[in-house]
Amino acid sequence: MRQASRIVVAFSGGVDSTVLLHLLHAARQQNLLIATLHALHVNHAMQAPADQWEQHCRELCRGLDVPFRAVRTPVIATAGESLEETARNARHRVFASSLEAGDVLVLAQHGNDQVETVFFRLLRGSGARGLAGMPRSRSCGGGLLLRPLLGASRAELLDYARSRELAWIEDGSNEDQRFDRNFLRGTVLPLLSGRWPGLTDTVMRSSRLSGEAAQLLDELAGIDLGAAACVNPHQLCIDTLLPLSEARQRNLLRFWLQGLCAAKCWSAPPHQVLQRLVTEVLPAAPDAEPLLTWGSGSSAVELRRHRNRLHVFAPLPAGMESVPWDTASGLALPQPFGTLELQGSAGKGLARDRIAQLQVRFRSGGELVKIAGRPTRPLKKILQEAGLPPWLRDYIPLLYAGDELVAVADLLICDGWLSSSPENTCRVVWRHPDLDCGYEGHLLI
Repeated sequence: MRQASRIVVAFSGGVDSTVLLHLLHAARQQNLLIATLHALHVNHAMQAPADQWEQHCRELCRGLDVPFRAVRTPVIATAGESLEETARNARHRVFASSLEAGDVLVLAQHGNDQVETVFFRLLRGSGARGLAGMPRSRSCGGGLLLRPLLGASRAELLDYARSRELAWIEDGSNEDQRFDRNFLRGTVLPLLSGRWPGLTDTVMRSSRLSGEAAQLLDELAGIDLGAAACVNPHQLCIDTLLPLSEARQRNLLRFWLQGLCAAKCWSAPPHQVLQRLVTEVLPAAPDAEPLLTWGSGSSAVELRRHRNRLHVFAPLPAGMESVPWDTASGLALPQPFGTLELQGSAGKGLARDRIAQLQVRFRSGGELVKIAGRPTRPLKKILQEAGLPPWLRDYIPLLYAGDELVAVADLLICDGWLSSSPENTCRVVWRHPDLDCGYEGHLLI
C-alpha cells in the first residue's frame, strides 16, 4: 500500500471495517501512509435501517476527516442466484467501477471469514482454486484489491474495537440462520471448533496448500493459453485444445473464462458449464454452432463456437431499431455497438456529396448487394463468406439512402456509390470497443 496514490476502505460500518478504517487512519496520522485515505459505503437498501447505517458511516468519517462516498445499489435476486450472491456481485461492480490506476481498495475480511469461505466452497464442491479461499490481493477495476486482515481473528478485532471504545453497526441479519454463511458461522464452525480446537489453523494451512496447487494449475493454464490464444482475447482456438487431456482442457478453459469474467464483472462459469464445454462443445462437428449461457442480468455470459474458435461475450440486445444519421457528425449507436462516422479517404470511397442524410438499418432478411464489377448477391451469403459469426450478422449497420443500400458498415460499398475524386471521397469508420462477439472489421474490399 505504500506506493498507492489513494487507499479506499470498503466501509460497511460493521466492527471489522470500522477497525480497519481506524488502523489505517492511525497509520496516516503517524505518516506511515503517504496515500490519501477514503471510505466507500455501498447501500443495498435491503433493510429498514440501511439509511441510518449510511448516515452513521458518514458521520464517523466526518469525525476522522476521511472523505466519504456512498453508492446506493438496491438488490433484487434473480432466478438461480441467492440474495447474498446478488448483493456481493453488486458490491464488487461498484468497487471495480470506483478504482483508477494507483488506487487500492481494502476489505476488512479476516481469518474467521477465510475459514467460513473455505467451508462454504467445500460444501459447493470447489476445487483447489476455491479451497484456497479469498486471495490477499487481486486486480480490481483500474486498481488493486487487498485484504490486509486475513491473518487476524474476529476475536482480535473485537478486542481492538472494545479497548478503544469504537462505535460500530450491529447488523441483526448476521444472526439469521436461514443464510448459509450465518449457519456456518453461528452453528457449524463453533461445534467443530469445540471438538477440534485447532480447526482455524488447520483450515488455514489447507487453504495455503490449496493455493499452492492452484498456482501450479494457473501456471500450466498460462502455458496452454499462450498456445491457444487468439488476437481477440474473447476467442480461443479449438484445434489447440483438442490434443490436451480433458482435465487439462478444463483447467485452461476455467483459467481463460475466469480471467475474462473478472475483468468484465460477469458471472464466473460453474463447473457444469466447463464440463459441457469439454464433453459437448469441443468435440462438436466443425459446422455445429453450440451455445452455452450462464449468469443473469448484467452478469450474463454467452459462449459460442464458430469456425474452430470459441467466442465469449455478453448477450446482444434483442431487436434493433433503424436510426437516422446526419453524416455531418458522428452517430452513437445503442450499446455495445459504438459509433459511426465518416472520414476522408485517399483512394476510392463513398461519394460524400450524395450521403448527407442516411438511415442506419439492420438485417431483416432478403437484402441484396451489388458490388462494382460483381453480380448481385444475397447479403447473407456475403457475410457468411467473410467469416462473420451468424449471431452478429443481424447487427451489422446497413447504411441506406432512401430505400437504396449504400454501404454495409465498414465492410463494403455498393455499386453506384463509389467516388475516386479526392475532394469528394470518404469512408465509414465504425468504432466498437465494447463489441467483443467476433467482429474484426474491414473484411471485404
